[in-house]
Amino acid sequence: MTLEVRIPISPRPAWLNRTRLIMASFRRFYPDTIFRISVGTHQEPAAGEIDRVENTLGQRVHWLAADRMNEWAGTRSEYLATMNDRFHGPFVGDHVIILDCDVLVTRAFDELFAVDAIQGVQAHVSPIGDQDWRMLFNLFGIEAPRFAHDYSGNGIMGPVGHLGPWYANSGMVFGPRALFERLCEPYQAAVAFLRGLMADTYWFDQLALALAVAKSGVPARTLPLRFNFPNQAAFDQAHPAELADVRFLHYLRTDTVHRDRDFEDLEATGRLVGRTDLSGSNEVLRAGVASLFGSLATPLELICAEDAA
Repeated sequence: MTLEVRIPISPRPAWLNRTRLIMASFRRFYPDTIFRISVGTHQEPAAGEIDRVENTLGQRVHWLAADRMNEWAGTRSEYLATMNDRFHGPFVGDHVIILDCDVLVTRAFDELFAVDAIQGVQAHVSPIGDQDWRMLFNLFGIEAPRFAHDYSGNGIMGPVGHLGPWYANSGMVFGPRALFERLCEPYQAAVAFLRGLMADTYWFDQLALALAVAKSGVPARTLPLRFNFPNQAAFDQAHPAELADVRFLHYLRTDTVHRDRDFEDLEATGRLVGRTDLSGSNEVLRAGVASLFGSLATPLELICAEDAA
């Protein structure tokens, strides 16, 4: 049973180093993991740039054409093309993970493989109101949403008890290949629908996923916070049991640990590894990076989706 991980990245150094850490963290638990890495810039790559990126990662990449990237230039989500590319077939793994480039696997997650559903942690808050959700579902030709899922930021970033439709944070979404194949067409249709309706593109990938899940009728399951835990002290304090069993750490914050500056080069990451002032989720991140730090200094084994097909 193979696992396919799909990651959108920029070819900048911090992103490449984070990607190498992601790959090493998966292979520690699931050695045969396949990676599909979507890369893009708003200019065509310079001579040798694709080779440089692939040599750095030890991995072939899917480089998007500049004109496809530039469809989103000037919006609040200029790199949405690489995020959307995660929902283009063909898929080659038996199970698929849609991942962000600032996530680290900290423990095995075998229990997810047994569930025939698209699985993700509910987003912290909703970017739109309940009436807006009803409007989106109606205009997209779907029955009214069922507000049954607790936002993961309730009591921290939003009111206690606020329920919404299934609306997963797209930093980690897991499911069988067959269900992702059913999502591709409605997902891309939802992106086009949102583009014609809303000016703010920032949340399109998550909104489109929620609409696609509802439109396609695929089963969806809300996961506990341990499967997409943010490195934020307020979440540490509110959810100590989830932190103690964290499986995917999403280090999207930039206050205590900076997801770009601390991964720009080996020296910066070495300084992060040597810190003694961290606690909670940030210490989990530091310890996880420390256990994988040596993999940044040596080439990773070449495992390509094309080879596994």
